[in-house]
Amino acid sequence: MASDDNKQLIELMRKDPSTMNINEQELLVRELRSAQLLMPVEITSTSIDFNNKKKVIKEGAPVQFKPVIISDDNGNNHFILFTSEDEMMREGYKGHVMRLNTKDIIDNFKTRRDVSDILINPSSKYSLGLPFNVFMNLYAEDEKLDDYDDLLEIFRKLEPFNKELTVYIREDTPLMYESIDDNVYTDELPLEASLYEDSMDGVIINKIHLPVNTRILFPQGYHGDDTMAEVFLPPYTQLKFIEKEDDTTYLWECVEQTFYED
Repeated sequence: MASDDNKQLIELMRKDPSTMNINEQELLVRELRSAQLLMPVEITSTSIDFNNKKKVIKEGAPVQFKPVIISDDNGNNHFILFTSEDEMMREGYKGHVMRLNTKDIIDNFKTRRDVSDILINPSSKYSLGLPFNVFMNLYAEDEKLDDYDDLLEIFRKLEPFNKELTVYIREDTPLMYESIDDNVYTDELPLEASLYEDSMDGVIINKIHLPVNTRILFPQGYHGDDTMAEVFLPPYTQLKFIEKEDDTTYLWECVEQTFYED
C-alpha cells in the first residue's frame, strides 16, 4: 500500500467531528469503509519444530492471529488500528502487524463483546475514536444499518413483537454483569444478540428473556425457525439481572425500553 493510500481519511481525521457537515460525515464513513489499516496482532498459528526445539509457522499454512488489545486504568478495552507505518512508529509499537481491509476487520471481530471502542492512530494529535458497535456496523447494509441515523429511525418505527423470545449475547468476560447499576444493565448503543446460543464466540453466555411486546429488529425479517441468527435491541434497552444459571451463564430479563419514552 502506498504511503498516501489513506490520505483522504487522514485529512478528515484532522477535522473536529462536531463541526463536520453531513457531506463530510458521509465522506468519513466512505473512507473508513475503503481503508486498509494496520492492526497490531499476536500470531497464534504455530507448530513445533522438534529439530530446532522452537515454534514456527508452517510454510503455506493460513496465519491465525488475534488483535492486540490495550486496557486503560478504568478497565476499558481498546482495539488499536493505524493508518500508516509512520503512525505505528509514533506509538512505539514494534510487534507483529497485519494490513487488513476494514471489511476484513469487521468480518473477523464483530462478535467480540469485551471491547469498548476502536482507536485509530491513538498517539496522534488527530486520532479517531469510535464506539466498537458503530465501527463494526460500517458495512451492515441490511435495512440501511450502514447509517446510524437510519438505524435509529428504523428502531423508532418498530412495532412491539407479538412473541416472547430468548436471545444470547456472548462475551469473553462478564462485562455486562460487571456494568450493572441497581441490578440493571443499560447500553446507550444498540445491542447485537443472537437467537442461537452457539452463533457467537465467548465463554460467558448472557441468556436474555424478551417478553411479548418487546421491540426487536430482525435485519432479515422474522420467519420462525428459519430466521437469521442476528437481532438488534434498541439503545437504552434495560436488562434486569436475574441470577447465574452456572459459572458461565447469566440470566437476564428485558424490563424496559426507554428509547420509546416520550
